[in-house]
Amino acid sequence: MEETLWKSQRGDEWWYRNEWWDADASLNGMSKTFTIETISTRSACLTKPGLYQLLWKTWQQFHEMKIFVVTDPSLLKMLEELKTEGRIEFQVLNLSSRNTEIRLTNIGD
Repeated sequence: MEETLWKSQRGDEWWYRNEWWDADASLNGMSKTFTIETISTRSACLTKPGLYQLLWKTWQQFHEMKIFVVTDPSLLKMLEELKTEGRIEFQVLNLSSRNTEIRLTNIGD
């Protein structure tokens, strides 16, 4: 059995930890949404390949859910670069100078 990326004890609060980053998310079973609320780094900066890997594995694990990401300006810049490269597709739902919420609509292999 394949190891899942995200872990949960109660089902509504999820987390991902490895030696490089921490990420926290929430799952709403009624609306079938999975929202990544924070992505932070432990020892180095988050890279585009690392972000793509996190999003791709999240997409695989929660393929039946609508996936949202709350971003800061630097994370949004990487997401926009991945979108320009054709690796992901997303819609901006709420744009502000501090945090922006996007909905992932597709992740390519």
